[in-house]
Amino acid sequence: MIKNLTDAFEYVNSKYVFNEENYPVIGRLEGDQKIIFALKHGLLHILKSVNKIKDDIPFEKSGIRKMQWIAQPDEKLGSLALIQKTATLKMIVNILSLANTVGITKEQVSEFKIPIDDEMVTYVPVKNMGQRIVPTFTDSVQYLIELLATILEDADHKNVLDQESAKDVIKRSLFAIMYWFDDFWVPDFLAQIPNVMKSK
Repeated sequence: MIKNLTDAFEYVNSKYVFNEENYPVIGRLEGDQKIIFALKHGLLHILKSVNKIKDDIPFEKSGIRKMQWIAQPDEKLGSLALIQKTATLKMIVNILSLANTVGITKEQVSEFKIPIDDEMVTYVPVKNMGQRIVPTFTDSVQYLIELLATILEDADHKNVLDQESAKDVIKRSLFAIMYWFDDFWVPDFLAQIPNVMKSK
């Protein structure tokens, strides 16, 4: 039973395995290229999800309670709400998979603390009218996409991955999930992760 992000991390990475059986091309890859493949694959999945989420997640954390509808069972949601809920769950699944790919462990996830506003300003630097502000969830996802794409593009040119930079940006994304998905309804929401993952 998934009750929190640590449980979700363990579940996702017990099912979402990058090996030759699931992805035959991995058999032809060596070293960093295997990690690069997994990161690119996860990034592509995130890109598929991001346009379905839109901007419905509040701009301020104080409004997160209005998102409790997203924890409702599928049959209680309309078609558009179900699309957004599924995309959000898949987004979290892929960020948790990326975290495992760069070497973040379940134990580390369990020790991470929910960031406060000032920390989020540092983790995902965003400016509005010249002032640094707390990033929205959308800002956080865009930050992950842009930086990870840049790191992967650089890896294509150098044939080597800057693993520390990749780990850093993905860790920041985990903190963003912890920050934004912090309310009483979140355990019921995370418990539905198995519904959006392919069974093995």
